Amino acid sequence: MKRQLRHIQVRSSRRVVGLGMAIALAAAALLTTGSPRATRVFAITSDPAVTALSIAPTEGVSGYFHVATVSDGSEGASEFIADIDWGDGTAHTLTSGGCDPCVPTALSPWEVYASHTYEDEASHTITVSVVDLADTESNSDTSPSFGVAEHDSLAAGPRNTVNATERGFLSFVPSVALGTTLATFTDTYTGDRRADFSVTVHWDNGIACPDTTATTANFGLTFDGTSGGVSHYSVKASVLNNCVYAPEERLITGDTGTGPHVTVTDTGNIWKIPFDVKVVEGDTLVPVATVDQPTVAPTVSIPFSGDVAVFHDTTLTRFFLDPSFASSAKIFWGDGTNSAGVVSDSECIVFCSYWEVDGVHTYSHAGRYLVRVYLYDTGGGAMTHLIRFINVH
Repeated sequence: MKRQLRHIQVRSSRRVVGLGMAIALAAAALLTTGSPRATRVFAITSDPAVTALSIAPTEGVSGYFHVATVSDGSEGASEFIADIDWGDGTAHTLTSGGCDPCVPTALSPWEVYASHTYEDEASHTITVSVVDLADTESNSDTSPSFGVAEHDSLAAGPRNTVNATERGFLSFVPSVALGTTLATFTDTYTGDRRADFSVTVHWDNGIACPDTTATTANFGLTFDGTSGGVSHYSVKASVLNNCVYAPEERLITGDTGTGPHVTVTDTGNIWKIPFDVKVVEGDTLVPVATVDQPTVAPTVSIPFSGDVAVFHDTTLTRFFLDPSFASSAKIFWGDGTNSAGVVSDSECIVFCSYWEVDGVHTYSHAGRYLVRVYLYDTGGGAMTHLIRFINVH
C-alpha cells in the first residue's frame, strides 16, 4: 500500500556527520521534543531507492504535492525520514513516516507528500533525501526542472488623459508634472508585488521624447492597496520628461503601438496600457516695457517698414526657438486699415523668449494714430496685444 507522510518545517544545514549522531538527532527531533532540527545528509547507498518527481505549482498558491516515491522491500514508512529541498531558498520540509490513512506495517513503495507555496514564477528542481532509521541507509534524488506557473492577471483601469505643457527643446521643467498618474491596473495576485514588475513609459509624440523607465525608487509604480479581491497599482510620471509637445490645444491619442502607453512587464508576460496626452498652453506673452519698444516714426506717403512691437514670453522654459511658436500677428494701423505682421526672433542668442513684430504700411495723412498689435501663437492658446500711439510726420 502506498503511504503518505506528515511533515514539519525546518531550516536545513546540510552537512555530513557520523551515522549514530545523525540517527539520534533525527529521532530526537521527531519523537522526543517535536522541535525543528537541522537535517543531516548520510552516506548514499543503493537502498532505499528515491525518485524525486516534478510538480506543477502556481505562484502564491499553497499546494499539497506528491514529491517523491521511495522503494525499500523490507521497511515500513514509519522507519524513514525525508528532507525536501524545494529549490527556492526557503526552509526545507522534514517529513516522518505515518498514515493518512494506511496500514502501519505496509511495505514499500511509499510516497512523499508535502505542502509548499512558491512566491514567484521561476524554474526549480526539488531534491528529496531519505534516511532509513532502521539500518542507517540513505539516498537522495533531484527532480527534473519544472516551472512555477504565472498567477498575475492584469487588467487596465479607466483610461487616463494627462496634461502636457507645450515645450521647446531642452526644457527646464518636465512637460508632464512629476507624480501625475498615467495609468492604473489591477492584479488578481493580491499583495504588494511591485518587485515583480518593471515599467516603461512610452511617450511617443514623435519629437525628441525618449521612453522613460519607472522604478519604485522614484515612485514610478505604486501599490495602492487591495480591494475586491485584487491588488491596485498606479504608474506615475517619475522622471524629468523633457518631451517636445507642440503645438498646444491638441489631444494625442494613446494606443499600444505608436501612441502614448505604459508597458508593464513580469516574467514572461507583457501588458500595454494606453493613455492620452492633452497638450496645454505653455506660453505667457506680454509686451515689453514702453521704453523698450522700438521707435516708429513714419513719414506721410512714404512706405514704412520695420519693427512695430516687441513681446516677451515670461515662462522662460525653453532653449532655442520654440518650434510651436511659428506665430502670427496682426497690426491695426489706426487709420482704418490692418495688415499681417511678421514675427521674428532676430535678436535671439540663447533664450528665445523675445519676439518682434515687423510691419509694412503707408500713411496718407500726418497725425497721431492709435496702433494696436496682436500676437498669436500657433495653437491659438496664447494671445497678447500692445496699444501704442504713433506720430506720422
